[in-house]
Amino acid sequence: MAERIPNSGQQTPLSLVGSVIVLVSSVFLVWLLSHTEPGPIDSVFRNWITVSGVGVVLWLTRRGAFGSLPSVLRGLTALELPLYAFITFLGLLTWPPFWKTVDALGLDRTRIEPVAISGVIALWVLGSTFMLLRGLFRWVAKRYEHHGVAVGFGPLYFYFRRRRT
Repeated sequence: MAERIPNSGQQTPLSLVGSVIVLVSSVFLVWLLSHTEPGPIDSVFRNWITVSGVGVVLWLTRRGAFGSLPSVLRGLTALELPLYAFITFLGLLTWPPFWKTVDALGLDRTRIEPVAISGVIALWVLGSTFMLLRGLFRWVAKRYEHHGVAVGFGPLYFYFRRRRT
């Protein structure tokens, strides 16, 4: 009979700072998407620079810069990060100094802006769909790693079988 050897790896403690960052960024995202009344504070918080900064801090938190996160908060960051990226790129494409720079290159804003915004929307939809399918396949693989199961649609089938240890 095989003897079980205790895990000698060090457990990383859950980060309070990272958890607070995720929760504050969630509140900020809800406020950003729901608050429509313009005010003096809106010029500070409702611009693409602030949104991208919060997105970068959230990404660093997800990557473990402030310690490990509980799985629920990691899942929440997986939902928030694409929204922050989407809002950032749309904000950049509607920012007047960006178009002054583009005009200096000799490109016409009236022709480029709708195509660029449509491209950002299309990339966001495709990227979100890809990430959702990837997460679904990882979830199935994790749940059925000890059993054989075929998961697929159309001509694509993935067979998950017991992993060797």
